[in-house]
Amino acid sequence: MALKEVPLSPLENFDLQTYIDQGGFGFGETSVPIVLVALFKNGAGHHLIETPLAVDQQIERLNPQTNHFFTAHYNLNSQCSRDLR
Repeated sequence: MALKEVPLSPLENFDLQTYIDQGGFGFGETSVPIVLVALFKNGAGHHLIETPLAVDQQIERLNPQTNHFFTAHYNLNSQCSRDLR
């Protein structure tokens, strides 16, 4: 059974990028460039070695197995702020 029996049609004058830029989906609104600096201990943040958060990120391995010092330029918006808590 279909969720909606009537065919859907696009909304007039709707622009997805404008919606996102105005805060739709909880991201895309004003972002603030920051330099993110973090010290990860006990293996936390290890995934950032293989999946970088930013193209300019740098990770210094303080202890090869557990501790990492992380820096990156990052655009902070409300969605990212919630994620970093």
